Amino acid sequence: MQLSLWLLVGVLHAGVAVAQASAAASKRTYWLEGGVIGAVVLGVASFLAYDALANSACSDTGGAGCKGSQGLATLGGAGLGFLIGALIGKGHTKAEPSAGSAPD
Repeated sequence: MQLSLWLLVGVLHAGVAVAQASAAASKRTYWLEGGVIGAVVLGVASFLAYDALANSACSDTGGAGCKGSQGLATLGGAGLGFLIGALIGKGHTKAEPSAGSAPD
């Protein structure tokens, strides 16, 4: 029993060490910034496109009866934009801060 406990502790310790080493070795990218930009751009674009389509499809009511799913379409566009922007941003690495300079 005691041997298996120590074995478990050793395995967990080794796993933590590997996770910390891989986290330190990973490159910093612009995935989050790209995702936010993509979400805003495609979210606004899908909102405007849905608004234009609703106005043209329901021209007799000014689009009032056709705008029930506009929020869902906007969220879908924003989600797709975030995914595309994050994938594009992941391909661009951030510059590493120099060790000699102190942040302001």
